[in-house]
Amino acid sequence: MAEAEAPELPDLRFEEEVFDLCFHPGAPLIATGLITGLVSLHHYSPDDHVLRWQSTLHTDSCRAVAFNDDGSFLFTSSADTTLAALDVATGHVLCHFAGAHNAPINAMMNLPEAGLVATGDDEGLVKLWDIRQQTCAMEFPGHEDFIADFAYVGHKRTLLCAGGDGRLSVLNLRKNTRKASDQLEDELLSVVVVKDTRFVVCGTQEGILAIYKWGQWEDYVDRILGHPNSIDTIVALDESTICTGSSDGLIRVVGLYPNKLLGVIGDHDDFPVERIRLSGDRKLLGSCSHDRTVKFWNLDGLLEDDGREDEGEAMEADIADDRPAAAADDEDAEEDDDADDDDDEDGEDGEDDDDDDDDEDEDNGKPPSRALPARFQRHADGKKKNDFFDDL
Repeated sequence: MAEAEAPELPDLRFEEEVFDLCFHPGAPLIATGLITGLVSLHHYSPDDHVLRWQSTLHTDSCRAVAFNDDGSFLFTSSADTTLAALDVATGHVLCHFAGAHNAPINAMMNLPEAGLVATGDDEGLVKLWDIRQQTCAMEFPGHEDFIADFAYVGHKRTLLCAGGDGRLSVLNLRKNTRKASDQLEDELLSVVVVKDTRFVVCGTQEGILAIYKWGQWEDYVDRILGHPNSIDTIVALDESTICTGSSDGLIRVVGLYPNKLLGVIGDHDDFPVERIRLSGDRKLLGSCSHDRTVKFWNLDGLLEDDGREDEGEAMEADIADDRPAAAADDEDAEEDDDADDDDDEDGEDGEDDDDDDDDEDEDNGKPPSRALPARFQRHADGKKKNDFFDDL
């Protein structure tokens, strides 16, 4: 992998804590939601950040912001139970759902190409909104505590919900059905889909990354230790690498299959990382924290193709072979209902298992570790070093 360049954008500073941020899909714009309810849109650049507009629509903390597919709308949701859509060009309110939930809205996600927005509240209710019709299209109760995060798989029409009650719920929007994992004795705070939708990774309050296999929802099949504090936010850098934001203030890079903490992108000192997001071109990572700043981390060159796309296939095959027969039957039934592409993908996995097992035997069961650029190979275990920023 090539050496990544140091961050070139100055911090974006605010007078109050930032709860959420979101990059515009095609322009150098970033939206933020603050603890006061203030929503802001800035144009960012290496020279300076320019405020485009602000909105004081919400009367309580703005916990989530998200652009629609083409970036013409900005969706916002708040602890005041409201959901709104703002015109990105002007900041004017296009539609406003007062009392969208009976409890504070804690999570929100635009569902790409679905024409829907998902919201989840502090009491565990999930709603799907059709913004064009300005109506609630679906409701999914079932969680006993707050909804922390969403992930969406478009070709499966499936929404994943991480709950503070320790459950991962799987919502099939095609059939309007819900499945849920067994309850963990830990809060699920973040969720991301990886490995071409074969695995789902959840971050927990105790600092564990719990890995579920698609279709095997009862319990996680693997876990990654090493975070000393809660994992509040996750993004996928590629199908085998994720980035985590933790309450210890560090933003880590984590490899999947083989599972390993690879390094640290940056930190917010000792302030908890509330949210991390990727820019539309995936060259920047934005992070916000209780230190009232949004930081920009340059990822350009961090994850270049190193010819290791199949490195973890044998380990994944081992997990698939160990699953209970009933879980395998449930997964097969679910896959039959998905698109033909998903069926083809399952067949390819089966053909590759034997070859991958042979490769792993040749390596004595120890696949080579992914190598990050030197500047990211620092205190992934959470131990701080005085020279951390010397080469940034």
